[in-house]
Amino acid sequence: MGEMAGSLPAALGAGRVVRAWRGLVLGLAMAGFSAVYDAAAANIEFMGVAVEPISGIYVVVKDVNVRAAPASDADKVGQAAVGTELEAVGKVKGGWIAVRRGGRALGFVFESYIKAVKQAPLERDRTGRIVGTGGKPVAPASGRFLAVAETTARAKPAANAAMNGLLERGTRVEAIGASGDGKWLAVRWSGREMGFVPREALLALIDGSLLVPVTGKAPLANGGTCGFSIRFTGKTPVEDDIIETADYDMDWRCTVEGRRLDFPGFMFITEAPFQLSDNQVYQISVDLLDVARDYDEIFSTVFLYRRAEGKIVFDGVSIKDLGATPTVREAPARSVAEALAAAATLAPSAWGDDAWKMLTETVQ
Repeated sequence: MGEMAGSLPAALGAGRVVRAWRGLVLGLAMAGFSAVYDAAAANIEFMGVAVEPISGIYVVVKDVNVRAAPASDADKVGQAAVGTELEAVGKVKGGWIAVRRGGRALGFVFESYIKAVKQAPLERDRTGRIVGTGGKPVAPASGRFLAVAETTARAKPAANAAMNGLLERGTRVEAIGASGDGKWLAVRWSGREMGFVPREALLALIDGSLLVPVTGKAPLANGGTCGFSIRFTGKTPVEDDIIETADYDMDWRCTVEGRRLDFPGFMFITEAPFQLSDNQVYQISVDLLDVARDYDEIFSTVFLYRRAEGKIVFDGVSIKDLGATPTVREAPARSVAEALAAAATLAPSAWGDDAWKMLTETVQ
């Protein structure tokens, strides 16, 4: 295994399938937030329930039970005390709101126990620019960020400025401005302008969502080819961590020694970089459920997306005796979509003879 995969959290270790909603609870055995998008109904899936997406920050006005489903007789999974701020994710008919906190799914609360938080937006000049210290406008900024530590949001980019609120570790925010020295970012959380946060407390995220499937072809050493299709299915939080993976279904259509093999595959990319640092290195895993030693050990081909360098690099396979040495170990990638396509293009060359034998015996 290469430089990264062996050091990743257990839930992301090569050969671990991280798609709990499929019933294969191999790596992420949690009833967490799985933002699975239903394009037709414009809904998302939250803890196994289809909800209408909403956003906003709400405060608890009366102690309220948090339940595993939108029903008063559903299992109680916790309680939120008066004054607790919650992030709304979706709503369900009957008055139930799906909520999370610190980037983690909590459950459902009844809407009469919470109310929307209203906060004045950040100060702006006549042209609409956010104003920093000394009455000077700050530079515009964009991008998604993850709070890697609990941190205070302030009205201005200064440590002695008035407090606007608190961001918990794991909260995902959107940048809307940056101080001239780059040490502070003005951020918005679920539609609410929180204020300025120290840049060192935030980690830039990539977005693994795909609006359309990614397709391509992978050449094989024996002269055959593998066509592939990659479809975005949603995002999953990693158990006992604050990061999420973007997840994909794959369809493989291979021609091997004149025989047609059609089989499914799965794929994920971590949206936060390795070790929660600013190294801009992200793991991509290509999983084959039909190739396995044990129920919970799936054959995976692991790549590193080196975003700053604009390339993906082969890192290893989860079951060494099923792997092969790929002839090409890296490929250019200027975006997440290109990184996924490049990983899929290189992956089959890392599958050894025994892996192909398993596929041949399994695929009818």
